[in-house]
Amino acid sequence: MVGVRPLPTDVYTDFLQQQDKIVQGLIKHQLITVKRVSANGDGSPPKPDENPEDATSHMELTEKGRAYYTDGEARIGFKLLYTAKFCAPGLQVGKILDYSKPGKNPFDDNPNAVSAVKFEWRLDRATADWAADPVFYPHITGFPSKSEPDEWQTRHIMLERKNGVWGLGDRPYTIRW
Repeated sequence: MVGVRPLPTDVYTDFLQQQDKIVQGLIKHQLITVKRVSANGDGSPPKPDENPEDATSHMELTEKGRAYYTDGEARIGFKLLYTAKFCAPGLQVGKILDYSKPGKNPFDDNPNAVSAVKFEWRLDRATADWAADPVFYPHITGFPSKSEPDEWQTRHIMLERKNGVWGLGDRPYTIRW
């Protein structure tokens, strides 16, 4: 969801209404709760005389939602906006297709060797739980098409060798080069 600070948070209700299908899907699958609150930020019920443009809602993660949630940022034009992201379950990883020669990244102080690895991946509808709900399409991609059930997506990810073991490293979503 675009325009949402790290959860739990108060957010303009207008942001949620613009993304209503996604919000309703997350509520339906018990990943978040949303409650209208006063725009003054004290958590009280909304005041009848509040300006509709100031309408505010309080969003929280449920216990189930915590397992799939991460926050981040998205650049839309020249604006940098907060995002609330939910990672889909059911990830299947295929084979490694290619990788860069491991080496030290010259652009940071990380002492470990890193390598860009291209691999196959897809989401499995049978184990994707809430993420297979069509309300999230096209926001969640990676499911094989019905006409090509053996189809795979490809992606590059940065792996790091730490203590002799290759893995995602301490900050797997940080692009380092």
